[in-house]
Amino acid sequence: MKNPHFINLYPELLDKDLHSYRAVHLHGVRDLNQESDSEIQCVVDDENPGFFSVYVRHQDGTCVVCADASLDRLDGLRAFAQRLADQHHWSYQDFTRHQAYWVCKQCKVKAHSVYGIGLCLSCYGEQPHLGSKIVSLFGETADTDAGQDVFTGANAEGVVGQILPDQEHCYSVLFPKEVSVFLSLAEITDKGRYRILKKHDVHLYAIVRVKVSGVEAAGHAEAIKLAEASVDLSALFDNGAGQEFTGELDGYCVDETGDEEYVNTRWYQIDGITLQ
Repeated sequence: MKNPHFINLYPELLDKDLHSYRAVHLHGVRDLNQESDSEIQCVVDDENPGFFSVYVRHQDGTCVVCADASLDRLDGLRAFAQRLADQHHWSYQDFTRHQAYWVCKQCKVKAHSVYGIGLCLSCYGEQPHLGSKIVSLFGETADTDAGQDVFTGANAEGVVGQILPDQEHCYSVLFPKEVSVFLSLAEITDKGRYRILKKHDVHLYAIVRVKVSGVEAAGHAEAIKLAEASVDLSALFDNGAGQEFTGELDGYCVDETGDEEYVNTRWYQIDGITLQ
């Protein structure tokens, strides 16, 4: 278990009489003697495991370990355990599924999963993208080929030109006057030094009124049904990739022609409930 990256599958350890087993369990495991060279002594520990094991439980209450894996191979171990259970129609329980094992490189908080360069979801969302604009509040300084210092000035605007995930200072940012700097995630997300300006695609869901006049019907429900059938909303609103009818309606308003005081005007939700 000294190898930090491993997955070992040995289903051959199960008895030939597979009908005597009833369940597959996936647990976190900790070696009580992991700091020494003595014999391995393992205990189930789903919260702070050193590795993970698949246990196949016998009807008599005993169990057999038939697979082990390190944290980075846990998804593969899960897939093996599920296939084993499905193949033999055994029940399956994964006791690791809702545990937080990964540690975010940025905030050091345990997370259920990590993204990108080993970040929790919160820190991953803060990082800039390739092409994001970076504003250096106090400016940046660099040496020229002639050995002279060049200062960009405060509030200099740079652009993320490269992201090198294998390096600590993984963001290469090019500022004016050919000043190029490498910043770590902690540095570039420091709001006291930098502002990150990302590009966003904003979708505006606007409510548009479409009036269908002269619908002859015995009541409001029938009038709504006939009005919907008579109008091609997709043809009205679809205008290229940036504008389209979503297929959803928010509600209806029904007037009666000739009802000048709007006495019989009613508002309806999609489910037919009268609003007013």
